[in-house]
Amino acid sequence: MNLVYSASAGTGKTYQVTQRYLDQILNEQIDPRDILLMTFTENAATELRTRISAHLHAVLQQPEKADPERVRTVLIQLESAPITTIHGFCTTLLKEHALDAGLSPSFSILAGEQQTEWLESIAHQQLVKQLKHDPLFAQFCQGRQLATVGTLGNSIPKTAISLIHKAGSLGIQLTDPDKLLEPAIDPQHIEAFKEILTHFDDLPKRTPTQEKIAQQLRDLLEETSTTEALIERMDQIGFNVSRRSKGPPILLADLIEESRTRIQYKAKRPLALGFSRYLIAVYDQYNHLKSAQDLLDFDDLQYKAVDLIKNSTINPSFNTIIIDEVQDTSRIQSRLIDALWKKPTHLVICGDPKQSIYSWRGADPSIMPDLQQNIIEQSGKLEHLQTSWRSKEALIKPINAIFSSIFPNYDQEEALKPNTKYDHAQEPHGIECLLPDSDSETNSPTKKDRITQEMQALARRIQLLVHGTSDWKPTYRYQDGFQPVSDHNTYRYSDILILMRTNTELATLEEALRKEAIPYTMGGKSQGLFSTTPAHDLSLLLNTLCDPTDAYSLIGLLRSPWIGLSDQQIIKTLLPHEHPTTDQILHQFPDVESTIMHSRKQMATRLSSEIIRDWIQETHYDATLATLPQADQQIANLRKLIDWIREQERGLQTHAATVARTLKQYVENPPQIAEALSADPEQNAITIMTIHSAKGLSKRVVCLPSLSFQRPPDTDFAHLSESADSPQLSIKIMATDRSNVSSPHLQKHRHEAKQIRNQESDHLFYVALTRAQDLLILSSPVSTKPKANSWHPYIEPLLDQSIKIRRFSAIPHTTIAPTFERTIPSAQTLFQAASAIRSPEIQTHFQRTTTTDIIKKAAPHLAPSTPPTGSIQTTTQLGTCGHALLEEAAHHNWHINLIKRTHALSHRYKLSQEETNHLLSSLPPAIEYMKTATQSAKQLLPEYPFLIQKGFHLIDGTIDLAILTEQGIHLYDYKFSQAHHTELQERYHEQLQLYAEAVQRLFPNTPILTSQIIAISEQGTQSVPIKTDLII
Repeated sequence: MNLVYSASAGTGKTYQVTQRYLDQILNEQIDPRDILLMTFTENAATELRTRISAHLHAVLQQPEKADPERVRTVLIQLESAPITTIHGFCTTLLKEHALDAGLSPSFSILAGEQQTEWLESIAHQQLVKQLKHDPLFAQFCQGRQLATVGTLGNSIPKTAISLIHKAGSLGIQLTDPDKLLEPAIDPQHIEAFKEILTHFDDLPKRTPTQEKIAQQLRDLLEETSTTEALIERMDQIGFNVSRRSKGPPILLADLIEESRTRIQYKAKRPLALGFSRYLIAVYDQYNHLKSAQDLLDFDDLQYKAVDLIKNSTINPSFNTIIIDEVQDTSRIQSRLIDALWKKPTHLVICGDPKQSIYSWRGADPSIMPDLQQNIIEQSGKLEHLQTSWRSKEALIKPINAIFSSIFPNYDQEEALKPNTKYDHAQEPHGIECLLPDSDSETNSPTKKDRITQEMQALARRIQLLVHGTSDWKPTYRYQDGFQPVSDHNTYRYSDILILMRTNTELATLEEALRKEAIPYTMGGKSQGLFSTTPAHDLSLLLNTLCDPTDAYSLIGLLRSPWIGLSDQQIIKTLLPHEHPTTDQILHQFPDVESTIMHSRKQMATRLSSEIIRDWIQETHYDATLATLPQADQQIANLRKLIDWIREQERGLQTHAATVARTLKQYVENPPQIAEALSADPEQNAITIMTIHSAKGLSKRVVCLPSLSFQRPPDTDFAHLSESADSPQLSIKIMATDRSNVSSPHLQKHRHEAKQIRNQESDHLFYVALTRAQDLLILSSPVSTKPKANSWHPYIEPLLDQSIKIRRFSAIPHTTIAPTFERTIPSAQTLFQAASAIRSPEIQTHFQRTTTTDIIKKAAPHLAPSTPPTGSIQTTTQLGTCGHALLEEAAHHNWHINLIKRTHALSHRYKLSQEETNHLLSSLPPAIEYMKTATQSAKQLLPEYPFLIQKGFHLIDGTIDLAILTEQGIHLYDYKFSQAHHTELQERYHEQLQLYAEAVQRLFPNTPILTSQIIAISEQGTQSVPIKTDLII
């Protein structure tokens, strides 16, 4: 059956897709390899495959639900089942049929920063070439931006790159410059103006203004015989018609504007043709280079896959095609779906039109409605998913109230419905809005001051949520459903997500968070890595070493932590020298000069990354980073940047200057590369990301600042569309007098694009508001007169009703730790104390330690246990094999063919027959014991890995078994030992203490109830309780 899931946010879309898939492979017994499941990110595809696999493993332990042999067969088939992204499917298809597609079987994918660098380099090269050889293109470029890199999206090269991406998403080829450019259209015949004159004459009564316009038009028509002459004469005398008059004047004004546009464009079209030739030149050179190096970009993958299916004997067929997140589909992806969907294949699509937010990268919001209509017309079924499994009712009601006035048919088919399972989690308010006091707006006239106050208020509100009293916290926190907030179920920084519409105010937000000592990390595809302090400092160092004439970088290096000179010291030293060269600057700092010259000499024989490591070691640069806010994050970023430099050095043609140049470019125009993950194993930090990056995520608390904003104007001068299956370029030409001439259909396309942008802005607001589970904190820099077309006006009717207002002045600072009165020491006291301190050895990295090492150090006096006379010696291989069998049994809910699996594993671990027999006799009672002990468990976590930090040690280990119950957590550690209970308690107490600490950090709000060793010996299975400090 063809099926549409129209799934509102948080209504279990992934669950529905998973269940549909499972129903087909288990109940309808369809081979998983005959079901194509496609989604839009690799993470989503991995999550779907993992969920399906986990469910099948669970079903395997319940034979009454499904035939175990069938489930095992399905698990084997699942390994090669096509659960993938659209790009992944196209890649596999083209690899399998490369020759049929006219490709090399060894083709690779061009994507990310490499693709961006290629396009920018080609656009720059062709720009220089066309400016030199094409006078019309050079004239077209007058007065326009020519930057290849940067944020100027309307520059000539950036526009060309954008249009190439647009062509790829549409699935169209760019060939003939003249055919690509919108053709010139002759203006309507002069008879059209005469016909409008008759409309004036037909009016029963004309106003003085209408009479004047009619008479002027009649006189002009008598003077001229063609439309061109008429428009020229109108321009000469300044004849204008206001659209404020009703009736014929409006028709006349439209006709004049249309005629003038067509006449001017026809005259100026050769200039636009110069840009069209430039665009084709960039496009052709890009495709030529890809072909020469056997590379395809993502658009190529989709285009060639569609072409292969439609124009060859290759006919991939599936029983069912399932498309997730279909609202994000581009036009070429829609063609791929059409090519694959043919009888008797069933199509299942899942998505939410309200969450279509990616038109800027090629998604077409009209595709899901069109597919939905096609499915319904073919007797398919439409299911609206509206019950929220994410949010409380206190959030859902105001969200519905906001969007019922924004989206058509929202109340009937799209509104979220509260989940009855969460009826107990009632809150007076689920949404807060932080607003300035009215007098503060008057006292803070600048926009910067208002934004600063807003971000500082938000930071204080976050601290109150984590460290404040219950008045500042919701009553219920999401924890396996909603549970009352308590000491064991309280808020942490990691519960909080801050969503940014753009990164414009990011620096102000970060400053406010640092001021409140709030840890944070950048999530998603942010531009974070190359905007960090280590990136700037590394760029200064490499630029100085590679370019002896770069005075700017040299001065920056002197001021940076690499050298650490103060501005006053630099100015005092250089002030006597007027316009010094870089060599003269260096001569004034002999020690620095010696170090730099030594490093420059080494660059001929050593890698940049090696020289950087020398500088770090000699200057203790990493120790300096450790004193900055977010120290762990800064050091992790430094490591990631060095890894990036090492990656750049692997190229055959790459040398230090290339690395320095690329790094400088990335610092000036950061690519979308996120910061490193913090080295903090607990990862207790706020996440900041853009709304676009947060789609599909949920957090207990979501903050959305800057509700009042100014939407940017449309500055694009070119638009690519598809007309009669052919590309058409509409364009605006800037004349030498700075006047603009547009092609006939440009304004229509710009109006359509503006409508899509406005609609997408509303969708973005919906995505932002529906990420929260417990609490949504909004904020705005103004409380009155918000910007028109921003999000602030949408919430105004609900303020002080279902949305609680908190004024900036009413949000106090939080005292986290007690402060103590301290006497301020004198300078002499500080000097004496500092002189008495020996420089500590700087620990530049963590030392990795295993739990086994901890055990040996904890009980060094305990010799290995000697088994009783006649008992078997417990070897490492026997213990490892026994652990593996118990792990496998736990994964299968203690149902295991022990004899078969023991014999199989005994060969792998090279056990003797005596050791195998020992396991066969000792494990059955152990398994029965564990089955009884875990029968009330909600979840079994066998072989649960962990990593915790203690000082400069990173301790990693694996917990044999942790079980989660309604009351808390029980920890188990298996020991194949003949030792006495007292010895086991003394030997392994430290190990179980570490397990408890690790589990507490992983599940901070769940109590640890017991910690015990399961001693397995010839005498039977016994539980040995281990007391730790964390057991309640």
